[in-house]
Amino acid sequence: GVSNSSIRTRVKFANGLGYIISYNHNTVPTTVTFTWNQAVSNVNVFNESRQLAVVSGNQFTDTFGPAAAHVYVVSTG
Repeated sequence: GVSNSSIRTRVKFANGLGYIISYNHNTVPTTVTFTWNQAVSNVNVFNESRQLAVVSGNQFTDTFGPAAAHVYVVSTG
């Protein structure tokens, strides 16, 4: 799930990892909390050399600039 309707997402699975392809379709910066369907152990932002902190067992938060896009690589377990 996504906490902000300005963020559009697609979820894919490959090689035991989840991928969230997301973008801000709005023209203002925004923060969003993602809720995964199970406990998350690690969230890397693809091609941005950064890792997100897991807010709770299955949630993580990130910010988006206007029209920005991110791809999250989600590990569970």
